[in-house]
Amino acid sequence: MVAAITQAVEQHTFDQFTGRCRLPAAFMQEHGLFNGSAVAVYVNGDCYLCKAHASRQRNAFAIDTSIAIEATHVVLAALPKICLEHTHEDEVFISVLPSPLKSAASISLEPVTSDKLSNDDTNTVLQDPISLRILQDACRRLILHESCVIQLPHPTNNTSMSFRVHRTLPIGVVRVIRATRVVLFRAAEAEPHDDNNVILPVDVQLRKPAFDKSHQDEDAATTHVGGLHVELKKLEELIYMAVEFPSLQQDIGIQLPKGVLLSGPPGVGKTLLVRTAIRRCHASGACHLMLRVINGAEILSGGGIGDAERALRDLFDQGRAFTRQSNRHVFCLFLDELDALCPRREASGRSHSRIVAQLLTLMDGVDASTNSRMLVFGATNLPHSIDPALRRPGRFDREVAVHAPQAQDRAEIFKVHLKRVPLEPPLAVATLSNDLADLYV
Repeated sequence: MVAAITQAVEQHTFDQFTGRCRLPAAFMQEHGLFNGSAVAVYVNGDCYLCKAHASRQRNAFAIDTSIAIEATHVVLAALPKICLEHTHEDEVFISVLPSPLKSAASISLEPVTSDKLSNDDTNTVLQDPISLRILQDACRRLILHESCVIQLPHPTNNTSMSFRVHRTLPIGVVRVIRATRVVLFRAAEAEPHDDNNVILPVDVQLRKPAFDKSHQDEDAATTHVGGLHVELKKLEELIYMAVEFPSLQQDIGIQLPKGVLLSGPPGVGKTLLVRTAIRRCHASGACHLMLRVINGAEILSGGGIGDAERALRDLFDQGRAFTRQSNRHVFCLFLDELDALCPRREASGRSHSRIVAQLLTLMDGVDASTNSRMLVFGATNLPHSIDPALRRPGRFDREVAVHAPQAQDRAEIFKVHLKRVPLEPPLAVATLSNDLADLYV
């Protein structure tokens, strides 16, 4: 059908950084595609999100590779692949994404460190208002998903800048429109997402243990939480049980926990506790993890009626698809600020009542025999403000109270954070933790 695979930057320079792919008009007509249809294009094992457009030349194919996504990403797993080109050198498959796409209310991007552009150079560009506006405008009309790596044109030269999609609102594959709020983090502010960092705040599938078994890497993976060793072991135990004992209910009639509720005052480490537990479990190599972190207040700002409920359903659908891939796959959903998402229904409006009912239905649908490797973590500062139905058996089965650190816990926290800080020898960590006791609330 097509003589050869060509790159958009070579034959269609006007398509560069637009996220377009040029497909034969006959192919588009045969499969019901129109200009602007969202597709995933697989080229020799790599995958790119694109907007389909009819080729200007008959039977020609070209692609702009600005928006890359993992070819084995869970969001693409269930989509059929249509063969476009199969030659000795090139293989091209097309997957049509479900339509219509949701318009993004907001997206956030973080820089990807490269040899061509240092963090200081990146921050210099992002601090300039005109350059920042150029980058934001370059995102318009793109099709994105959390965890995509995109190339944007450098505002002052002919090179490109790499960014990872940190978060989209709503979640899922979205189309960036003119009204979308585009946030670009500076390099120093963004969380590192290289091969040495397992915990990702978005939908990123972890495909290999990110930590070696050396003492240095093990120390880096386990000492970031001071004074919470008991709570940390509880969370690790729940994750390992989902992998090692999937048939516990059939064997002895004990149902594995579906949800864990963490409660405690602000700043005691509830979110960090969940992230560290998942990091340690993944580093052990015993299981394959996917973590999704959702803020209760953010999911409520998604837009129209039913968007929050739809977002929750999409999350659980992704979790089911992920756990079906292997009996070592564990899907972890972390709902931060659960009291904002699911307050008591008698004291809240209709929108909150619908969200609570939807979450109850979804958690009841996590059947122990098939989806025991789906775990829902919730964190709240006000546990008594949550709807009581969520705290019944079969939903948030376990509750972990995280208290303010005591003197010994404070000493461990200081050791973690002051490990690389050059201090005078007379400074005693134990004395410091006792002297600052009144500053903890």
